[in-house]
Amino acid sequence: TNVRFFTRFAGTFSDAQVGYAVAMEEYNNGADVIYNAASKTGLGIIEASKITNKMTIGTSGDQRYLAPGHMVGNRPKKVDTAVLLLIGQVKENTFTTGTRSLGLKEDGFSLGPFDETLVTPAMLKRLNDLKQKIIAGEIIVKSE
Repeated sequence: TNVRFFTRFAGTFSDAQVGYAVAMEEYNNGADVIYNAASKTGLGIIEASKITNKMTIGTSGDQRYLAPGHMVGNRPKKVDTAVLLLIGQVKENTFTTGTRSLGLKEDGFSLGPFDETLVTPAMLKRLNDLKQKIIAGEIIVKSE
Protein backbone atom coordinates (compact mmCIF):
# COMPACT_ATOMS: atom_id res chain seq x y z
CA THR A 1 0.00 0.00 0.00
CA ASN A 2 1.30 3.43 -0.91
CA VAL A 3 0.68 6.23 1.54
CA ARG A 4 1.45 9.88 0.92
CA PHE A 5 1.60 12.42 3.72
CA PHE A 6 1.06 16.13 3.31
CA THR A 7 1.49 18.84 5.90
CA ARG A 8 -0.57 21.97 5.81
CA PHE A 9 -1.16 24.56 8.49
CA ALA A 10 -4.35 26.59 8.65
CA GLY A 11 -2.57 29.48 10.34
CA THR A 12 -5.20 29.70 13.08
CA PHE A 13 -6.61 27.62 15.89
CA SER A 14 -9.84 29.58 16.23
CA ASP A 15 -11.56 29.75 12.84
CA ALA A 16 -13.72 26.80 11.79
CA GLN A 17 -14.36 28.39 8.38
CA VAL A 18 -10.64 28.34 7.59
CA GLY A 19 -10.46 24.69 8.68
CA TYR A 20 -13.41 23.87 6.46
CA ALA A 21 -11.89 25.64 3.42
CA VAL A 22 -8.49 23.98 3.87
CA ALA A 23 -10.05 20.55 4.40
CA MET A 24 -12.35 20.85 1.39
CA GLU A 25 -9.37 21.75 -0.78
CA GLU A 26 -7.32 18.82 0.54
CA TYR A 27 -10.18 16.33 0.22
CA ASN A 28 -10.87 17.58 -3.32
CA ASN A 29 -7.16 17.11 -4.10
CA GLY A 30 -7.41 13.44 -3.12
CA ALA A 31 -6.80 13.31 0.63
CA ASP A 32 -8.59 10.39 2.25
CA VAL A 33 -7.87 11.26 5.90
CA ILE A 34 -7.03 14.56 7.57
CA TYR A 35 -5.49 14.63 11.00
CA ASN A 36 -7.04 17.49 12.90
CA ALA A 37 -4.73 19.28 15.31
CA ALA A 38 -6.35 22.66 15.01
CA SER A 39 -8.61 23.22 18.03
CA LYS A 40 -11.71 25.21 16.97
CA THR A 41 -10.40 25.36 13.39
CA GLY A 42 -10.66 21.57 13.43
CA LEU A 43 -14.44 21.80 13.70
CA GLY A 44 -14.40 22.90 10.07
CA ILE A 45 -12.24 19.91 9.16
CA ILE A 46 -14.73 17.62 10.87
CA GLU A 47 -17.65 19.21 8.98
CA ALA A 48 -15.79 18.83 5.67
CA SER A 49 -15.19 15.14 6.40
CA LYS A 50 -18.93 14.58 6.74
CA ILE A 51 -19.82 16.52 3.59
CA THR A 52 -17.19 14.76 1.44
CA ASN A 53 -17.75 11.36 3.07
CA LYS A 54 -14.04 11.22 3.94
CA MET A 55 -12.22 10.48 7.18
CA THR A 56 -10.63 12.61 9.86
CA ILE A 57 -8.72 12.01 13.09
CA GLY A 58 -9.65 14.00 16.18
CA THR A 59 -7.49 15.60 18.81
CA SER A 60 -7.63 16.89 22.37
CA GLY A 61 -10.23 14.43 23.53
CA ASP A 62 -12.80 12.03 22.15
CA GLN A 63 -14.39 13.73 19.13
CA ARG A 64 -16.06 10.66 17.62
CA TYR A 65 -19.52 11.97 18.48
CA LEU A 66 -18.97 14.95 16.15
CA ALA A 67 -18.73 12.80 13.00
CA PRO A 68 -19.81 9.19 13.54
CA GLY A 69 -18.50 7.00 10.74
CA HIS A 70 -15.99 9.67 9.67
CA MET A 71 -13.87 10.07 12.80
CA VAL A 72 -11.35 7.22 12.67
CA GLY A 73 -10.13 7.94 16.17
CA ASN A 74 -8.36 10.48 18.32
CA ARG A 75 -4.94 11.48 19.47
CA PRO A 76 -5.63 13.28 22.74
CA LYS A 77 -2.96 15.39 24.38
CA LYS A 78 -2.19 14.36 27.93
CA VAL A 79 -2.07 17.81 29.49
CA ASP A 80 -2.34 16.17 32.91
CA THR A 81 1.05 14.51 32.33
CA ALA A 82 2.68 17.85 31.52
CA VAL A 83 1.09 19.59 34.51
CA LEU A 84 2.14 16.83 36.92
CA LEU A 85 5.68 16.90 35.51
CA LEU A 86 5.98 20.63 36.08
CA ILE A 87 4.41 20.49 39.54
CA GLY A 88 6.86 17.74 40.48
CA GLN A 89 9.77 19.82 39.23
CA VAL A 90 8.60 22.86 41.19
CA LYS A 91 8.12 20.73 44.32
CA GLU A 92 11.61 19.20 43.93
CA ASN A 93 13.09 22.63 43.14
CA THR A 94 14.37 21.36 39.75
CA PHE A 95 12.07 23.44 37.54
CA THR A 96 13.70 25.35 34.69
CA THR A 97 12.05 27.41 31.98
CA GLY A 98 12.00 26.13 28.43
CA THR A 99 10.24 23.88 26.01
CA ARG A 100 9.47 20.27 26.79
CA SER A 101 8.48 17.62 24.30
CA LEU A 102 6.40 14.75 25.64
CA GLY A 103 5.74 11.89 23.24
CA LEU A 104 4.42 8.37 23.59
CA LYS A 105 7.32 7.29 25.77
CA GLU A 106 6.71 10.18 28.17
CA ASP A 107 2.91 9.67 28.12
CA GLY A 108 2.49 13.11 26.52
CA PHE A 109 -0.35 11.92 24.35
CA SER A 110 -2.41 8.83 23.83
CA LEU A 111 -3.92 7.02 20.89
CA GLY A 112 -7.66 6.42 20.68
CA PRO A 113 -10.37 5.84 21.37
CA PHE A 114 -11.12 4.58 17.89
CA ASP A 115 -14.32 4.03 15.93
CA GLU A 116 -14.67 0.26 16.11
CA THR A 117 -16.74 0.25 12.90
CA LEU A 118 -13.72 1.66 11.05
CA VAL A 119 -10.75 0.26 12.98
CA THR A 120 -10.63 -3.51 13.31
CA PRO A 121 -9.09 -5.46 16.21
CA ALA A 122 -6.23 -6.46 13.88
CA MET A 123 -5.57 -2.78 13.12
CA LEU A 124 -5.60 -1.95 16.83
CA LYS A 125 -3.13 -4.76 17.54
CA ARG A 126 -0.80 -3.52 14.80
CA LEU A 127 -1.09 0.04 16.10
CA ASN A 128 -0.27 -1.09 19.64
CA ASP A 129 2.72 -3.09 18.36
CA LEU A 130 4.03 0.00 16.55
CA LYS A 131 3.39 2.15 19.62
CA GLN A 132 5.45 -0.23 21.77
CA LYS A 133 8.30 -0.14 19.22
CA ILE A 134 8.26 3.68 19.28
CA ILE A 135 8.35 3.68 23.08
CA ALA A 136 11.21 1.13 23.07
CA GLY A 137 13.17 3.24 20.56
CA GLU A 138 13.01 0.59 17.84
CA ILE A 139 11.16 3.04 15.60
CA ILE A 140 12.37 6.64 15.55
CA VAL A 141 9.74 9.26 14.76
CA LYS A 142 11.36 12.37 13.32
CA SER A 143 9.84 15.80 13.56
CA GLU A 144 10.99 18.64 11.40
